[in-house]
Amino acid sequence: MSILNVKVVRNSSLNPVVIIDGKEIISKKNKYGNYETIIETDKEELDIEIFNIHELEGRFWFLWAILFFIISFFGILGCRYDKECKKIEFKGRIKLNQENNLKISFNVFKLGEKAISFEGDCDVEDNDSNCYYVDDVLKNRIKLYRIIKIFMWILLLVSIVLIITNGGENNEVSN
Repeated sequence: MSILNVKVVRNSSLNPVVIIDGKEIISKKNKYGNYETIIETDKEELDIEIFNIHELEGRFWFLWAILFFIISFFGILGCRYDKECKKIEFKGRIKLNQENNLKISFNVFKLGEKAISFEGDCDVEDNDSNCYYVDDVLKNRIKLYRIIKIFMWILLLVSIVLIITNGGENNEVSN
């Protein structure tokens, strides 16, 4: 029986999904903001997959984006999307010993550079998929979303002006 202690650090803007041996790991956040979990297995090697999912990648991304834009008081309280559109899609293997500690940390974004650093007792197969890249489809969706946000703000301001100007004409008292 092998035990794997996994610690994920420096992942604030990426929101990565970590899948080990086909199961998404459910981690608990410690007092330092890192995520930790313990995996017990009889296998000597485990598959590891790390990727991130952006909000605008979904099937109905446009409807959700507009809905949250309106709910957040026309973007005032809304979250900001990642302008760099950085993506990770790492797949590899972990070779285990009896007791293993694995620290997964995310490096600073540099296009084409190594995205993830692995430290610990076990060997992690590092390959070409361990790099950042820019998702062009996502970048185009963010541009379209910004254009629509500007259009909706203009539409909102025009509506407010029309309500104020037409509201004053209807309130006149006739003799």
